[in-house]
Formats: sequence, structure tokens, C-alpha cells
Amino acid sequence: MLFSAETSKHLQSMKRSRAGDMCWLATKIRANPLEIRVLIAETMSYISAAERLRKASTDVELYALRWALYASLQNLLDAAAMIIAELGLRKPGSYSQLGFSLYESGLIGEDAKDSFRRIALARKTLAHAYRRLSKEDLEDIVQSVLPIARSLAEQLLKIARDRDIDLPEGREIHWL
Repeated sequence: MLFSAETSKHLQSMKRSRAGDMCWLATKIRANPLEIRVLIAETMSYISAAERLRKASTDVELYALRWALYASLQNLLDAAAMIIAELGLRKPGSYSQLGFSLYESGLIGEDAKDSFRRIALARKTLAHAYRRLSKEDLEDIVQSVLPIARSLAEQLLKIARDRDIDLPEGREIHWL
């Protein structure tokens, strides 16, 4: 059986929001540190792709930019949820509360806590207003949100290393 009876029952009932379900599920499944590192590396790769696509001019490039923005923020939030689960911290009820769990544990400062809320809001906007966002809206996200996401990804990688849920010593992640 892949999940415990409790987890299976919860997944079948689906009474919580998707974000709540994912946060809840992340606290029930012990994360593989490699998965956390991969998510952080993918976050940085998608951030770089979005930065390259910021001046998108064709429809295909705009769709690629939307996807790179969404994927970078989603992966960042998923990595944070996995770190919280791995460390046995208080489970958040939503993506916007991920920063609070890390903050109350002393792993991040107040600015980073607030930044996670901003990342969650931007992700929600991208997810629910995906095709209605203008080129200017997307450029604004690239300029105002991606630098924050990059900083948070670096902080999560440091937490993973400091808490021994990261690469063996002497190995490094290289951003694409």
C-alpha cells in the first residue's frame, strides 16, 4: 500500500483545498532530500527561463513565460512544504502559511516569512488568472516577484544543507 489508511481516506474525501491537501500530504510523506534539491534546482532553472523570456513577443513565448513563472513559484512552495515535513515542523494550512512555519522555527526572518505569502499570492494569481494576465502583468511578476523567489530558493537550500537534508559534503547544485 502506497499510503496509510488515514492518508488514503483523506485523499478520497478531498474536503480541503488543493493547497491544503498538498501541505497536509507533505507532512504525511517523508521527503526524499534529493527531491527537495531537485525542486529547488528546477525553481532556479524556471526563474532563469522566465528572466530570458521576459520580453516575450509571440503567443508561444508568452505561454512559455506563464508556465516558467507558475512552475518556479509552485516548485518553490512545494520545496518549502517538503522541508517543513522533513523537519517535523508545524504543518501549515495553506501555501501562504509556509513562511510562518519556517519563521516560528527560527529558520527564516520576518521578511522571508512575508515573502512566502507574496509568492503564494502570485502563484494563486498565475494559477487562476493564467490566460487573462497581460504581457505587462507577467513582466511585473518577473521584475517584482522572481528576485524574491530566487532569494527564498537560496535560503531553502541553505536550510536543507544546515539540517542535513541535502547533498553530501563536497557536492553542489549548479543552476541551469
